[in-house]
Amino acid sequence: METLYKRCPDVLPLTRMAIYDAAESVIDFAIRRVRWAAETYKSESVQFNSTQLKARAGLSNAVGRNLKVVEVVRSLSNEEWN
Repeated sequence: METLYKRCPDVLPLTRMAIYDAAESVIDFAIRRVRWAAETYKSESVQFNSTQLKARAGLSNAVGRNLKVVEVVRSLSNEEWN
């Protein structure tokens, strides 16, 4: 599909715009996975730390060091248990 875009940039402009609007960055996807991992731990009533959270979310070392991701991991792993 990318080759088609490069060869004929005017072809399928609505499709290109829809893909651009729906696409998620790697960091946004990682944050969504971290939130999912935290929710699964909570639904299982399991206490977890940041290392366990990143492991369950399947974060690579590079993504796990991203400042936005680190902030979300810290906020979720430091929440008080009710």
